[in-house]
Amino acid sequence: MNYRITILLAVLSLSSFLINAQTNCANFTLSQGDIGIESETFGVSLADFDGDGWKDVVTIDAYNDIEVYFNNGDGTFNTTPITLGGDSWRFGVEVIDIENDGDWDFITSPFSSSSGNGMEIWENDGTGSFTLKDNIVNNSSGYEFAVGDLNGDGYTDIFFPHGDIDIMLNDGTGNFVSNGQNNLSASSAEAVTLADFDGDNDLDAVVVRGGGAGFVGKYYINDGTGQFMDSGQELSYGCEGVAAGDIDADGDLDIAIAPWMGSVHFWLNDGLGNFMPGDTLHEINWFFNDIILKDQNFDGHVDIFTDTHIWLNNNNNPGNFILQDFEMDASNHDFEVADINNDNLPDIYLGRFSSNDGDQVFLCDEPNYIIGDTTLCFGDSIFLQNAWQTQPGSFLAYAGCDSLSLTNLSFYDEINTEVTILNITLTATVAGADYQWLDCDNNFYPIEGETSQSFTPEVTGNYAVEITENEICSAISECYFVEVNYVVTFTVTDINYNPLENVNIQINNSDIQTNQSGTATIELPNASYNYLATLEDYADYSDTVVVNSANVDVEIILTETVGIKEGDNNELSISPNPSNGVFTVKMGQGLFASAQQSKLIVTDISGKGIKNYPLSKNYMEIDISKQPAGIYFINIKTDKVSIIRKIIKH
Repeated sequence: MNYRITILLAVLSLSSFLINAQTNCANFTLSQGDIGIESETFGVSLADFDGDGWKDVVTIDAYNDIEVYFNNGDGTFNTTPITLGGDSWRFGVEVIDIENDGDWDFITSPFSSSSGNGMEIWENDGTGSFTLKDNIVNNSSGYEFAVGDLNGDGYTDIFFPHGDIDIMLNDGTGNFVSNGQNNLSASSAEAVTLADFDGDNDLDAVVVRGGGAGFVGKYYINDGTGQFMDSGQELSYGCEGVAAGDIDADGDLDIAIAPWMGSVHFWLNDGLGNFMPGDTLHEINWFFNDIILKDQNFDGHVDIFTDTHIWLNNNNNPGNFILQDFEMDASNHDFEVADINNDNLPDIYLGRFSSNDGDQVFLCDEPNYIIGDTTLCFGDSIFLQNAWQTQPGSFLAYAGCDSLSLTNLSFYDEINTEVTILNITLTATVAGADYQWLDCDNNFYPIEGETSQSFTPEVTGNYAVEITENEICSAISECYFVEVNYVVTFTVTDINYNPLENVNIQINNSDIQTNQSGTATIELPNASYNYLATLEDYADYSDTVVVNSANVDVEIILTETVGIKEGDNNELSISPNPSNGVFTVKMGQGLFASAQQSKLIVTDISGKGIKNYPLSKNYMEIDISKQPAGIYFINIKTDKVSIIRKIIKH
């Protein structure tokens, strides 16, 4: 059987290898080519400007104005733009939320210092209507720039290489001020990318430059406050485009460079921001203007888009790339990869540098979908599309050359764990679920048999309920304290076991009276209580009752005192009590004053005499160790006084 599994795995592995080696796995169809026919497009950037959920595009008409084309809501663009800025030479454009107000603004870079307009900050009112907010870095001329949070304050800043390097920090209101550095330069800068190359959680910069060997690319290190230092590393020269991504899937960010003329090649990061030359994609030796790294087929690895060709990263051997058959052949300076028709697939907007041909939109061909539905419990997460997902949505994953798995993710509602308390009964608010009540004071141990919506504890403590819905989702409530009262029943009789009615019992600041049957009851929580039983013509009786998570029965025998003076209990002490059967009785002299006769009788709880001692001294030892364990009474009687005290033998 094992050899069959081995053969099957080998076949699957070969099949996977062949799929990854295919050159027809990234396919796009030209869907529109009439956008800005008379415009010579330099910069391109996409965002949902009017808040309708569809990406729009802002383009730079090289020697004229700025043009914004709105998405028709079907992946096509209205070919009648709104125009901004008048005739002026501009080059790059980047979308940015300058004030963190939730709508997309944009910034342009100047192509000629003679225009005098510098970088332009265009502010969106949320509907796609733009107003020029400011001009910065005036009298400058450059190409591309990059935006990102350079000083860690949560607002997007600007890195603009144009001979000098201007780093403009956002003050949080959409106003940009220089970081004050004037010691950085990069002549003939063509493009820049921002990424955390050295793993210190801030954005560094790589600038590539056009020209010969004297115009090498540069890597600038951010100190975290928006201040940059030239690393001294020298990268490729004669380049047009640069992008950052984890090319070899080793967990750090590498660099892909597109030359003006030549082959796409890599600089690989050691994880600390030190770059070494990597592979060169020799299949194509051509003119390039831009490069983008993006996962095209949802396999978790970055792929390569240029303005002419696409390479897919081999997911069986990351860092090795397979040239695809698809090509774009149009004069251009910039392009973008984004989902234009809201099918969750990456599409291409190619800005054409032509006054006779419009910009082009290439929509990603629909793959074969393997569809599955997954529902998770509230608060759970699942790793889909290269991230932990905690919200509903549809997520894609690689399933072969022309196939994607589509997971429709949903979540069950949050379980209501609220509990109500009525008297001492706990009730879970949510109905129709499965329940298990838990003892919070015992490490949340399940209480056997308590699986109903309501639960009445028998013992004082803290309790919670685990509620299960949809068979798989569980949540535990907070702990609720319940104080359980237990019934203490007093039964009072005389020495002949006749019930005594109207005996008053003082306990826990309350007074209760016995009924005709000689009983009285009171509900009390766990504790130790002193009590006093009194009835006219009977000797008072006092003792202590302990309530310990159970009902308690207390039997009291009162002795008549008609014609006899009641003694002071303070003149009598018995110790130890309880004991193993030997008790020491000490009596005050007042018990014998003027007494003609006196005696001490020990009775059991039924009143039967056990021991009889004459009283001749105020100190004596009582031994009932041979009697069974239980409650006994010491009766001290003189012709003047009568005292009864309870003793307990273990």
